Amino acid sequence: MFNIRDELLRLFGADPASFCQVSQAGESNRESYAADGEEAAEGGTANACREQGTAHVSESGGDYSLKLVILLKSVPSAEEMEDFLRLPMPWDKCTLTIHEQGACLEEDAGITINGGLDGEAYAEFAGKAVLNAPYSVSLYIEKGLAENGVRSVYDWCAFSEFLLGRSSGQNGSAGVLPDYLNGILTERPDGICFLVLDEEIEYSTKTITFANAIAPPKDRKGERLKELKRYNEASLFMGRMNNVLLPGDFHESASSVKLPDVNGHQVKDLFNRYETVYSLLYLAAISWLESGSLFLELQKGGMRFAMPVSSIRYNSHICDLAAWAFDAENATERAEIARQAMAFYCRNAEDIQNIGEGVLQSAVASYQLHQKGMVERYINLKKGLSDSILASTKQVQELVSSLVGNLEKNFVAVTTLIVTQILAKHIKWENLGQGSLGTEEFKAVLLIFSISSLLYLAATILTVDARWEFYKERYDLLRRQYEDLLDKATLDKAFQDDLLLKNAKKKLDDYKVGISCLWVVLIAAVWVLGAMV
Repeated sequence: MFNIRDELLRLFGADPASFCQVSQAGESNRESYAADGEEAAEGGTANACREQGTAHVSESGGDYSLKLVILLKSVPSAEEMEDFLRLPMPWDKCTLTIHEQGACLEEDAGITINGGLDGEAYAEFAGKAVLNAPYSVSLYIEKGLAENGVRSVYDWCAFSEFLLGRSSGQNGSAGVLPDYLNGILTERPDGICFLVLDEEIEYSTKTITFANAIAPPKDRKGERLKELKRYNEASLFMGRMNNVLLPGDFHESASSVKLPDVNGHQVKDLFNRYETVYSLLYLAAISWLESGSLFLELQKGGMRFAMPVSSIRYNSHICDLAAWAFDAENATERAEIARQAMAFYCRNAEDIQNIGEGVLQSAVASYQLHQKGMVERYINLKKGLSDSILASTKQVQELVSSLVGNLEKNFVAVTTLIVTQILAKHIKWENLGQGSLGTEEFKAVLLIFSISSLLYLAATILTVDARWEFYKERYDLLRRQYEDLLDKATLDKAFQDDLLLKNAKKKLDDYKVGISCLWVVLIAAVWVLGAMV
């Protein structure tokens, strides 16, 4: 753990405790120290600043900037400079500029170091440096993002001022924190870890971690994107295309919390407030953010409420209600029941702010009643499905029996025709053994019969197949009617994996093949008999 500002001051031989730090606006920091380490009086502070110099520090989400004005009493050695340049994290880009105050850049009175140190250029600068003269030292770090989702924080005080919106004069009311986190979580939706290098800190939410040791963010393996989809499907947050934040991104999840005294509690309070804000955004039937205010309708077409984001207080009951509604299955049904409970209790914006545990209890009770009704409907549905399947089974049996009966009747009819019309009328049995069994017209009649019989067989089979397809369509329609109501496993079990349909088709095919074979055998027998005529 280190403070890069203090390390840079020590590099140039200055005592960090006796140096004045001022904000970007030029105002003295809350604490200034005299050379002996005791808190300076107001006059002593001004004198210390004049004697030692000043430091301007700022840090945002993407960069860190430190500007010193210092009396150069000695020039750091190349080894000392290289040690300092190794302090920034390897995923960040560092630029250090040292320049004599009042001199033009063209006069070669300074040096700029990008990343590594050029030994010859630095030696030349050291040889020309003017001791006991004021120098401007600027350190700029462009912060990157490590592969494991870690981003550096070099100065907690300055970075927390950025998160709170104070560095831009917004005091957290205009969405500095959400805008910043949106950019990060759009790039890395599973989460991020802020590595705070100058303070001991331990604070985390479901997706964001503040730590003082390198630790990768929690690997949620795409869970957050699934969660975001579930929230969006169950609500109508109008800004969801550009705003991917969820209440869980602000929900404190650490078992123990350790925050710096400087701005620590304010940052925690800010996260709590935004957890409440985003819980309301998703709980409402319709919601959006505009000009620093939250607009919402608890029910579509109902009363519209408007609340400045800065006025919204942390309310654990609202957050618990959102977690109950969205962090489980049936989020759409749960969210709708939660909205009904909120609409019943809330008549104005202050009622929303004061939502208590009773709203959650009411929503849970209503959901249990809803589930009971769903169970009863499910039982009735399965009973209806069983009745439909039994009816369908009966239809299959009747259809197969009807189709087989038709084939049998046709077969008997043809057999009767052969016996009565052909064999009885055209064969003279008294000529048996005398070389002639039929009349002259027998062969022509036999040919006509064979062709007609085969055509009749084909027509019968086509009729059977057409009626089968008609039944199969009715069976598929029956199954599709239950697909949106029952899961696939339940549906397959109820329909016995279509075993009824498969057995019926096999039985019908066996009958078709069997009767067709008999039909063909009969025709062949007639032709054999004809050959004997």
